[in-house]
Amino acid sequence: EGNHDFGLKPIFGDAIKIVPRAKQPLFMSANGKIVALHHGDIMQGVGYEIYTALIRNRWLDLLLNSIDSLRNGSIIGRLEDYNIQKKLCLPIERFEEKISQRLEVLEKRFKFDYWIEGHFHQNAKLTFNGKKYCNLPAFACCQRYIIVKLSESGINFIEKKGSL
Repeated sequence: EGNHDFGLKPIFGDAIKIVPRAKQPLFMSANGKIVALHHGDIMQGVGYEIYTALIRNRWLDLLLNSIDSLRNGSIIGRLEDYNIQKKLCLPIERFEEKISQRLEVLEKRFKFDYWIEGHFHQNAKLTFNGKKYCNLPAFACCQRYIIVKLSESGINFIEKKGSL
């Protein structure tokens, strides 16, 4: 689960393993290395944490949907307009520097060799202090996805091109 994809368990059931945001990062061991999987919306501040708690609240969701219905879809319309204006596919300035600082904090909280996340949609593979970092691409932006392959030499990230 992340900031846009939550409440998926009732939809997919047991067909897909859903990792709730509260249980992230998910740690795995691969070839003797610790791999951390996280959506990436960690350390965004108190305001963001309040926002994510509110949007996941079933009762608030029902209330807002009711109000939206009474107002002929004006709430959803505003959200759609806002999302159309967002520039999700643009590179983040000083991304490498920001991730280096971020990993310094994460290293103090968690033990890992690889950190994999997608929230920023930058399609970047970086190494800091011997730690491997992979920021997954947004398929909607570049029609690419990542396959994680294990081998005796370690973990490899193979980028594949798809199509819509």
